Amino acid sequence: MRTLLLIAVMAFGMSPMHSAAQPGSDQLGFNAGSGSVPLWTETPADEVRDLSALVQEMRPSIFLVGTPDGGHGTAFVISQENRLLATNAHVADIMQETGGEMLAISNGTTRVYEVEEAYYHPGVRRIVGGMVVRDSDSQHGDVYPHSPDVAILRIKAGEELPPELKLARPDDLSRLLAKPIGMMGFPGHDTSWPELGRTPEATFRQGVICRATDFANSVDVPADELQFIQHSMASWPGFSGSPIFLPNGHVVAIHNSGRSLEQNGSRTSMAFGIRVDCLWEALKQHNLLGEIAIKVDPDAVDVNRFAQPDPALEALNEVRRLISLARIDLMRKNPLAAAERCTEVIEALPNYADAYDVRCIAYNFHVNHEINARNAEARKYYEMALADATKAAELDPSSADHYLDMAVSMINLESADAPAGSYAYSEDAIKIAEKIIATDGVRSRDRAYAYRLKAFASAWDAKSLGDIESAIEADPWIPQNYTSLATYWRLQRNPEKQKAAQLKADRLMAAVADGDQAWLAATSHDADHRNGADALRLAKQACEATDYRWWGGLKALAAAHAELGEFDKSLDVAAKAIDLAPPEEADSIVKQRRAYESGKAWRDRG
Repeated sequence: MRTLLLIAVMAFGMSPMHSAAQPGSDQLGFNAGSGSVPLWTETPADEVRDLSALVQEMRPSIFLVGTPDGGHGTAFVISQENRLLATNAHVADIMQETGGEMLAISNGTTRVYEVEEAYYHPGVRRIVGGMVVRDSDSQHGDVYPHSPDVAILRIKAGEELPPELKLARPDDLSRLLAKPIGMMGFPGHDTSWPELGRTPEATFRQGVICRATDFANSVDVPADELQFIQHSMASWPGFSGSPIFLPNGHVVAIHNSGRSLEQNGSRTSMAFGIRVDCLWEALKQHNLLGEIAIKVDPDAVDVNRFAQPDPALEALNEVRRLISLARIDLMRKNPLAAAERCTEVIEALPNYADAYDVRCIAYNFHVNHEINARNAEARKYYEMALADATKAAELDPSSADHYLDMAVSMINLESADAPAGSYAYSEDAIKIAEKIIATDGVRSRDRAYAYRLKAFASAWDAKSLGDIESAIEADPWIPQNYTSLATYWRLQRNPEKQKAAQLKADRLMAAVADGDQAWLAATSHDADHRNGADALRLAKQACEATDYRWWGGLKALAAAHAELGEFDKSLDVAAKAIDLAPPEEADSIVKQRRAYESGKAWRDRG
């Protein structure tokens, strides 16, 4: 998906924008570039020989973790008896992103284990809407590498795990600078997910610890806050989660990220790890200290600083609340109120892409349904809509939604100058639509939207019928597909087919509106707008109107049952929704169903 959107960005002369606080994604260990390691940082040969026998002992305890299609990282055993592995939080995210699936394969063997649960460090931070917030939910954004990027994996019952590695105690970590270290893991250039019967083989690296800072890159802090280390070992994709250990075998850090820098024509690499006292903190947070063979004083492990709410997260939740209310305003056909809420968000958080996206929709809605004329005022709002869509795409170039809204705004703006009763041809909008259609991995609804836009941008020429039929095939549950079909038949002067298409559009429009309102009533973060009984009534209406075959109505119905505490019903309905939904939508419903299995209602992430 990112390939498409970067192409689209280049095609229209834009480049992604990142806030100064937001690192490039290449900093995380699974997306890092390579680079030369300065010779002066290499470990003396005698110390490498000391590590050789140790590495042979450690080999089986290093695990390849991930899925064949979802990516991989590295983990290592920290409790043989209690079946615990340690890794990075951004590696554990693979489990959330695949709906709860994660496998672990012991180094040099064909033994495959299943991961049962992931526990995150309470201080993990993520990049969300241009902000860095404390949040363990991978749906909200990517892990910020300068944070306690640590997670613990529990392996399901089964074959015994290899022996655990020894963890350095918190009070043994204050004098690590220049210490010789080793690292074992599964870099992507050496490792791919093994075929059945094949064994993964970990790669060993050696180096020294070069620097220790806090997560704000400061050294002027107490020693117990120097938890972000820089080391001299080359960082490659897949090394994320690898243990960094001393010649005595004690793990002192977990590798998490790296980047390549060029200065004065020469290239060098920087690699980073999370000091292992962050792992002790995660263990304490989840009451797992007693499951580790090495005992530490619980009072020596401080997690109290994570007990207070994160002000940045509180601000983000307020932003989400306002965006949710703006969407409700749009459903209630009050677009200018929606736009005002989005403006309030933008004033507080200028890099929040969704605020520009929703405001773009609100401006287009205002012209099409309230101004309903081709005049200077309409053109002004269309120009503002295009500017907002362009800004959203700059801030979030990985989202097809923003480019689709950009194409709509282009068409609307060109139509504003067309004679009354005519339709404008927009070559730029057609290019965007065709790029989205041709890209693998695009959501069904986005592909349908792109086909529909192509018909619209082509001024409803002879090929438009085929585009509309392709839109319906891509996603038959979008009312606008049938509205477009009705428009086509109107222009072809076929009132019978126009009426049939419009009737289907109207019925589906009502069902989708009921389903959307039911979803908001069941899942809103704002308690004032959450009502399980209303959600249930609306969701049932949506399902009845679509013969219980529309996955969106079923998803809302499952959420409504969960909001009312009827989790058995929510599980059954969610299972049916998963069966009927396209794969890209089913993944999110799988996550929702997991919440219902835990007896939790779902809250929309906004």
